[in-house]
Amino acid sequence: MTQPHRDGSGHKQDGSVGKRTETDSLGPIEVPGGRLWGAQTQRSLENFDIGRHSYVWGRPVIEAIGAVKKAAALANLECGVLDEDRAKRIVAAAEEVIAGDLDNEFPLVVFQTGSGTHTNMNANEVIATRAFSVELVRFCVSSSFVGSHEIGTDILARMGLTLSGVEQQVPTPQGRPPR
Repeated sequence: MTQPHRDGSGHKQDGSVGKRTETDSLGPIEVPGGRLWGAQTQRSLENFDIGRHSYVWGRPVIEAIGAVKKAAALANLECGVLDEDRAKRIVAAAEEVIAGDLDNEFPLVVFQTGSGTHTNMNANEVIATRAFSVELVRFCVSSSFVGSHEIGTDILARMGLTLSGVEQQVPTPQGRPPR
């Protein structure tokens, strides 16, 4: 097994890419070493293969995922759920998602379980790995910090609001539009 470098890649000294073992509540699973995603994204890739070449999420949806995760990090900072360092790291990684720099880390097909949970976890894993770059804390960080106070089943609704521009009109509890 190749341990990922600080950037999350699994590049060996000779430049080749190996695999790494990720573990979640279902046990260990092999993940391509050069990828930022973790066990749950890999399981979705293996179990939901229908439409792999035609029906993966496109740029507007991936951008919306990044916007939702950035907004959540800023809200959690404002509410005191995240400290400033963690929030800055998550926001920076989410901005990379928004800019399109990490599009190849979102390989999941539209046909999942219907609620977007897999896509939500894919985003949590990628953003956590990019933000914190420590393999040993990826699962804890992705579910505890990046996905803090979120319900995985509402990600598609949030992305829809973001894509339609409605999100910009929804006031926060303090009455101001989100940053």
